[in-house]
Formats: sequence, C-alpha cells, structure tokens
Amino acid sequence: MQNKPASALGAWIFAVGLRGGLPPWFAVGLALAAGVGAGWLNGILVAYLRMPGMIATIGTQFAWRGFLLLASDGLALPLASFSRTAPFQVFAGRIGSWMLPAQALWALVIAGGCAVALNRTPFGEAALFVGDNRGAAEMMGIKPRRVIMKGYLLMGFLAALAGLISTAELANWWPTQGDGYMLLAFAAVFVGGTSAQGGEGTVYGTAVGSLIIGIIEGGIVAAGLTGFWTRLIHGLVIITSVCLYSLLSRRR
Repeated sequence: MQNKPASALGAWIFAVGLRGGLPPWFAVGLALAAGVGAGWLNGILVAYLRMPGMIATIGTQFAWRGFLLLASDGLALPLASFSRTAPFQVFAGRIGSWMLPAQALWALVIAGGCAVALNRTPFGEAALFVGDNRGAAEMMGIKPRRVIMKGYLLMGFLAALAGLISTAELANWWPTQGDGYMLLAFAAVFVGGTSAQGGEGTVYGTAVGSLIIGIIEGGIVAAGLTGFWTRLIHGLVIITSVCLYSLLSRRR
C-alpha cells in the first residue's frame, strides 16, 4: 500500500517541476526524494511509534491524497510537450527494433535487484526474520527499527519510481494516480506465495503473481466482460490464494 501515496506524490512533484521550468533530471531527483520522504514518515510511525503498518499506510495515504487534490484543485497536469525529453525516453521509451517498452526492462532490473537484496544481503535476511517474529529477531541481535525504516525508505523510492514511469508512459499526471493499484498489488503478492502474516515470500513468486494477474486482466478484456468484473475476480483470487496457502502451511 505504500506505493499509492508515494507514487502519486513523486509524480506530482515531477510534473510540477517540469511545468515550472526545472531541468528534467533535477525534477526526477526531487520526485524520488519525495518518495523516500513519504517512506521515512511511514517508517517513523511504524518503527518508532509502533503504529500498525496497515493503519499507518492507510492514514498517510488519505493525508497525501487529500494534499494532492488540494494542491492540484483536482485537475490533471498534461505533460505531452515534454514527451521528447530524456527522462520520458528512459522511463517509457521503446528499445530496439522490437520496440520493447522500457518499462519491461525496468521491471526486470528492479525484480533482480530486489531478489539480490532479499536473498544475498544481511538486510534481506533480517527483514525476513523481523517479518516472521519481531521479538525473536530482536533477541538474535537484529535491530527491528532499523530494518523497518530501511524497508519503508526502499518502498518509498520504488513507489516514486513507479509513479515516474506511469507518468512518462501517459505523458500526464492526475490526482488519483495509483488508486487502482492496491488490489492488484495484494493479489500479485498473495498469488505469488507471500504469507499474509509476513516472514515468508520471494521476489520470484511475486513476479510470477504479477504476470498471472496481468494475464487474468487480459482474459477479462478478451472475454468482452466489463471492467466491473475485475474487482470481483481479483477479490476471489486473493481469497483463494490466501486459503490455499493456509491449507498448504498446515500440512507442512
């Protein structure tokens, strides 16, 4: 859920910066910094004030969304005139003779980097321990607050990056940007085998879950069903995935 407010906030700063005459890459830097800032705020609430992560992210989500609606008067910011600048080509251009979307390359790079961070670094190991049992992790010498802060900072950065990619692809920013992604994110994570209680999951599984959700959405469109079916099907997919995971865990 961290992706929603940080994504829209970072993209808004990017759009306002470009329209205000800032150098494109400087606007990108400000956008990413804003995402990190949003992640830092959530990290403080969860790690130091011991607020439940779900409550913290829902609260800040509404706060940031309200701020963006007020700041933009609820209006979109067209960016078509900037579509030929370097950031737009880097984030949403087409690569090679096959016209491969840059987003696909970004997805591979980010997934690979996250897999390495989770499986090959002390931070990844500590994150799994903290997610599974915070008290036990602390007894092992792990500092949960530091791990949680790092996790939220990373998610804020990646959320802002996702906002930049989305804005560059559509050459437009809108105040409700990212609102439809929460259910998709939950579905992809749970379909990918991540435990709802935390402490267990893989980047590979989440990537496969994302592909499955994308295929399901494509199937809905191909079948000629209306968009209203997507929420119903995604909800059923989430419930089914969590139930299957719980049953398999008990058998272990």
